[in-house]
Amino acid sequence: MTFTLCTQDEMKKRAGAYASTTVTLSDIWMQQIYDEVVGEVVANTNRDWATNYASVNAYKKEVLRMAVTARGAFRILSYDLKGFPTNSQGETILDVLDNDYNAALKILNDAKIIQALRDLNQ
Repeated sequence: MTFTLCTQDEMKKRAGAYASTTVTLSDIWMQQIYDEVVGEVVANTNRDWATNYASVNAYKKEVLRMAVTARGAFRILSYDLKGFPTNSQGETILDVLDNDYNAALKILNDAKIIQALRDLNQ
């Protein structure tokens, strides 16, 4: 099992206490969620972060971790919100995770644009 941009435990922690153990205790499901999320991040940023992880600076690694754990937790919780005391609490957490994911993508894409402009000016 390969987790490069974050760990399985980080995704579980981000999902929180109400996450379905059907998902969090299954290495197969967790790997599938991770792989799908990394694919989504790569598609949304047009950069293969996992393959080029060694060349990513420490700050971007933290932003990548934020993106992958937020989206991974979103997918874990989306499987089953029955663990939450109310549906609105579950939906609120999903909204927060979605906002965190989108904020991280914006940072990664803005950084990519800034780097491209720097490259043009050299």
